[in-house]
Amino acid sequence: MLWNREHGAAPRIFAHRGLTADAFENTLGAFTAAIEAGVFGLEIDVSMTRDGHLVCFHDQDLVRISGVREQLRRTSFGRLRSIPLEGRERVCTLDEALDVIGPDIPLILDVKHAHVMDRHIVEPFRKLMRRRELTTAPSITVSGFNYLTLRGIADALPGLRMAFIAAPDSIHSRIGVSRRLAGRWSAIHPHRSLVSPDSVEKWHERGWTVSAWVVNEADEARRVTQAGVDVIISDDPLAIASAVRPEPTCSP
Repeated sequence: MLWNREHGAAPRIFAHRGLTADAFENTLGAFTAAIEAGVFGLEIDVSMTRDGHLVCFHDQDLVRISGVREQLRRTSFGRLRSIPLEGRERVCTLDEALDVIGPDIPLILDVKHAHVMDRHIVEPFRKLMRRRELTTAPSITVSGFNYLTLRGIADALPGLRMAFIAAPDSIHSRIGVSRRLAGRWSAIHPHRSLVSPDSVEKWHERGWTVSAWVVNEADEARRVTQAGVDVIISDDPLAIASAVRPEPTCSP
C-alpha cells in the first residue's frame, strides 16, 4: 500500500517543504528539486491570505521573509507575491504547486490555522479540492495541528485521508488522538520525540499509518525506523533515505 510500510522495507521518505537545500522552502523550485532528486513524496504547508488565496507558506507572519511583523491572514496575495525570496523564488499558490508536482507524487498537505478556533480555510480548501477532482485522491494526506480545522475538512471532504499532527506537551495533541476523534483520522504524524516501539504499536492498532517529523539525523532516522514508523518527514530526505535503506542480503 502507498502509505503503509511493507515488511522488511524502509519507511517512505518525504521532503519537508520540498528540497530546501536547493531552493527556498515551499516554493516551486524546492518542489521541483525534490522530484528531480527522486524523493518519494513531498510535505507542503498550506496557508491562506487575507483575500482567500491558498498559498504554500508555513509562518503566521512575514518576519522571516521580509523582516516585517505582518500577519499572513492580514496580507493580500499580491503583497505576498511581491516579496522576493532566495534564488528569485516567490510564494506560490497551492494550485501552482499541484500543477508543477503532478498527480504521481504522494503529498502531505499540512493545513495551517490562524488561531485555536479558526476554520476559515476549510471552505476555500474544499472548493479547490473539488475543482481539481482530488476529493478521494489516495496519494494525498491532509494533516494539521488543530483538530477543529481538521474536523471541518474531514466533514467537508469525507473521502480524503486525514492525519493529526501530534506535538510534545500539547493539550491539542491529547485531544486530537482521543478515542472520541480516532475515527476521523487515517494517520498520525508524531514529533520524533513521541516515537517509540510502544507508541507506534498502539497507533498501528488503531489502524493509523505513522509519519515521524522532522527527522534530520541518521541515528534518529534509524531509531524511528526500528520503532516501526511508516513515513519519515525530513529536511534532508536524500541522506535520510540512504541512512535507513535496508542492507543487501548475501546469498549463501
